[in-house]
Amino acid sequence: MTQEKEETLIERITTLSHVGYGLTNAKLKQLAGELLHELGRKPYNTTMSNTWL
Repeated sequence: MTQEKEETLIERITTLSHVGYGLTNAKLKQLAGELLHELGRKPYNTTMSNTWL
């Protein structure tokens, strides 16, 4: 994941935390996978690995 994509993910996580939404590791991997899918970098039906975290 490039620095720019990581920053986009961080912005999404920060927004969720500001509204009181806690994230589990599973949800964080889901959000990262969805972001990469939106950017055309990853198929939708695959998940992020545990080592990605």
